[in-house]
Amino acid sequence: MQPTQEIVLLYNIQPAERQEALLALLDRLAMPHKIVTPTDADQTLGYLLRHQGFSATVPAPSSGTAPQGEMLILHGLSNLRLDALLKALRTSGIAPVALKAMVTDTNIQWPLKTLYGHLLLEHMQMRNMRNQQGQD
Repeated sequence: MQPTQEIVLLYNIQPAERQEALLALLDRLAMPHKIVTPTDADQTLGYLLRHQGFSATVPAPSSGTAPQGEMLILHGLSNLRLDALLKALRTSGIAPVALKAMVTDTNIQWPLKTLYGHLLLEHMQMRNMRNQQGQD
């Protein structure tokens, strides 16, 4: 993965007031950000991040619908900046975004909706584990 500046991609954050609050928080932290929309669901993370070697994808007619949930996708953040962001999100009073991911050498090649599917599955597995631990 080529080195790039840090950026936070926001996907489908609802309602608009909550998205605005997240954008204001990112501005206070001086973190560049970009809003991606359901029309971007078939595009790779590499393309959305404008990395060299990634081009726009023309979705197949059978590619399905765009994910309805929301995500924060974090790219290029140092551990210090990541910690600052996560702390600010916890203390902001803004309702949490459950699905978050760091961009990796592997997932940078995935379409946005593939990342969403992986994050959703992981989130459900973690929730089930917590529920089972609570029953023990």
